[in-house]
Amino acid sequence: MKHTSDELIQKKREFGQIFFYSVAGVFLFYILLGVFTDDIVIVPIEILSLAFFFTVYTGFLMSKTKFDFLVIFRILIILLAVFVIYISLLLSNISQAIFFIFVPITLAVMLLFSFRASVVSAFFFLIISYFISEISAQLGIALDKEFYRERPHILVLQEYIAHFIAVYFSFFILYYKNEFFKIELQQNLINTIKEETQESPLEQEDEEENFEDDETEEDDSFINTDKYQHLYDRIISSLENDKLYQDPDFNIRKLAVILDSNSTYVSRALNKIGDKKFNQLVNDYRIEQVKTEIKNKMHLKFTIEHIYRNAGFSQQSTFNRIFKEHTGFTPSDYIRTQS
Repeated sequence: MKHTSDELIQKKREFGQIFFYSVAGVFLFYILLGVFTDDIVIVPIEILSLAFFFTVYTGFLMSKTKFDFLVIFRILIILLAVFVIYISLLLSNISQAIFFIFVPITLAVMLLFSFRASVVSAFFFLIISYFISEISAQLGIALDKEFYRERPHILVLQEYIAHFIAVYFSFFILYYKNEFFKIELQQNLINTIKEETQESPLEQEDEEENFEDDETEEDDSFINTDKYQHLYDRIISSLENDKLYQDPDFNIRKLAVILDSNSTYVSRALNKIGDKKFNQLVNDYRIEQVKTEIKNKMHLKFTIEHIYRNAGFSQQSTFNRIFKEHTGFTPSDYIRTQS
């Protein structure tokens, strides 16, 4: 099954391609309408052609390369909003059907920005629609009221087209918004399950140690003090010389592989010779390294997070707990005592 984050990226790419080609289709339709009919299209063919080729080319690039979904579409929606407002100003004395296009633009704002931004944009478009006649009169760009007087059927056709475009893009955006929501919901569910079931390396080591302790109780026929002493010396040498404990994912199995042994013998050597479990020994080395770096004033050059991560701790909560168990102080209190 495809990972949900990849699925979301793919779904956004799919949305982008269809959206761009749909917008390009609208431009192409009006270009053809303007070529084969007279005085129907109020926007110059040159502008429509430029918008068409720009949209197609951008959609093609998006299908071939990676892109920032939000950045590109936020720019596109802003440009489309400006274009629709311009058309509204031209038709302000003739028809208000173009105002329906503000609906999918508002939905797109809600998809790409935030709910608050969509409310603000809806309010803005409402104000524009209410004062559109006054604004166009001030700018002097509105078409004459008699522009479609001799051809009322053309005006009706224009209004039907505007309604169709508004409905198509509204349902299109709502469909993909729902698809994005389902994928994100699935991803959040997976992340929640992972957070509940994921264990830290130290917790995993505890399980390994408990497993190995059970084995040591089962069979004492393999007890050989010299053998375990030798293995224990090698363990200590590896930890001190190679600083294996600095690896956050370091565990008893990795140590056994490095020593060309197995985790059972490593666990027995630690228990019988060192009288410690694996995670206890590793934490001893990690805490000692942190204490040494604090005594050497390294906390003045680096953050405490850098220091404990360098020692092998991956989580701050685990480090704080173990540090206090070993020293009786929190890291910040210990730093003050050293000062």
